[in-house]
Amino acid sequence: AFKGNRDPKLTIGIGSGKTSRALIGEEHPGLSFSNPESYRYTGDRGQEARMEVFRKLNAPDSGGFSSNADFIKMTAGNANASSDTIRDMAKAYKPKVDYPNSTLGTNLKIIAGLISGGLSTRIYHTRLGGFDTHSNQRIAHDRLMLQIDEAIAAFYKDLKAQHQDKRVLTMTMSEFGRRVQENGSRGTDHGAAAALFMFVPG
Repeated sequence: AFKGNRDPKLTIGIGSGKTSRALIGEEHPGLSFSNPESYRYTGDRGQEARMEVFRKLNAPDSGGFSSNADFIKMTAGNANASSDTIRDMAKAYKPKVDYPNSTLGTNLKIIAGLISGGLSTRIYHTRLGGFDTHSNQRIAHDRLMLQIDEAIAAFYKDLKAQHQDKRVLTMTMSEFGRRVQENGSRGTDHGAAAALFMFVPG
């Protein structure tokens, strides 16, 4: 599904202005945006004429490229097309459940909307920070696990109501592991291994 496929929407990171290294591949760097409305050309500054010129100069092109200029034009054109699709889907989406008022909850709600809208994306990525718990780990860890629990529960309830839940596998991962032994500060230091969770519909 990925080899030779130039669809820029195959992998999307939600909630950050930077593309996660986990999404960067040989052919697909992945899209990344904090929210769908922010993923757009902003050089028009409200002037429709500028936007029209920009679109004409950077029309989507399914053909190849023989120069750097062709590559830039193709990239800009694909970005315009994917921006319109993503923003339209996000605006049209009506969640079937209430999501928790957390960053993770908001990001998963956006992802649920894009899945339900039929976007061609195969991999979505979002993140939850705060796990670097070298001291007083229990308090922070309990709070973080509650955020995950509430957000994932809402996400799958929403997907089920949209008849999309059986299409989705959700997995956690971390850029570093933690040691099992407590470090003397009621926390744990970095380790070589880490637990991960995989969520499927119940």
